[in-house]
Amino acid sequence: MQSYQNQNVLFVTTKNLDYLRNTQEIRLIEQTAKSVTVLGSREKSYAKRLLHVYGKLCTMSMKPFDAVFLGFAPQLVLPLFGRKLQKKPLVIDFFISFYDTLCMDRKKFRPQSIPGKMLHRLDRRTLQRADLAICDTHAHGQYFCEEFSYPPAQMQTLYLEADTSIYYPRPMQPHTDFTVLYFGSILPLQGVPVILEAIS
Repeated sequence: MQSYQNQNVLFVTTKNLDYLRNTQEIRLIEQTAKSVTVLGSREKSYAKRLLHVYGKLCTMSMKPFDAVFLGFAPQLVLPLFGRKLQKKPLVIDFFISFYDTLCMDRKKFRPQSIPGKMLHRLDRRTLQRADLAICDTHAHGQYFCEEFSYPPAQMQTLYLEADTSIYYPRPMQPHTDFTVLYFGSILPLQGVPVILEAIS
């Protein structure tokens, strides 16, 4: 991930602050940055978190910061605060595409429908505002660049890590029965049939 050597970084997120992707990115930024100011909310409701972040962005100055990192779902922030956040070098975590999630994966809207076209435009315009975008796999990054006309040189992959205090290698015990822990939301994108085939 990009180095922020001796820079004061503003990290903005609308996701819960203990979300693994947030803690991973903040930790990596802290390794090189002079300081990291985290703008987020501990509210359980997503709507309340959004309102809190929006309120803070309305009143805060960008002068103390050298760079801005916009975390999970930048599509919910950049349409309203793009001009303000783009005053500094801007990195976004393009972890999900609203268009791909709602039109291709969950099939809530047809791609050529009005909502589908609006979601596509929202994703494309969000990416175009970013100096650098972070994704979670090379395949996603390639798809985002091709679908939304984003320069591949400005897309970087940051794999989602596991909490190694919980998940770490353990010695295998010889037995025939075992229990598999699946952590996810059983969306088609997560490939549950492949997982079931692998453990059968």
